[in-house]
Amino acid sequence: MSSPYYKEALHLYRHLLRSSRRFGTYNFREYVYRRTRDAFRANQHVGDPDKIRTLLDEGQRQLKIAERQGAINSMFAMHEIVIETSPEHARHRR
Repeated sequence: MSSPYYKEALHLYRHLLRSSRRFGTYNFREYVYRRTRDAFRANQHVGDPDKIRTLLDEGQRQLKIAERQGAINSMFAMHEIVIETSPEHARHRR
């Protein structure tokens, strides 16, 4: 990734990962976390500035959606499932 976009991409990546924490439901939380990580890995070698700008804009749209859905999801209390009580899956709940 070219350096003018590096900080913006890192900032977006961190915000998307943080937005996954807003989901009270394990499946939604893991989906947002995994989808973010996979999308950034898949596009880490893109070098065209126009393509990078398009990807960052799409990432911003996805962030707004994730934040909005996280807020809606947090309004409805759900019971924890068994996997959520596992220590290895507690990393997203911090």
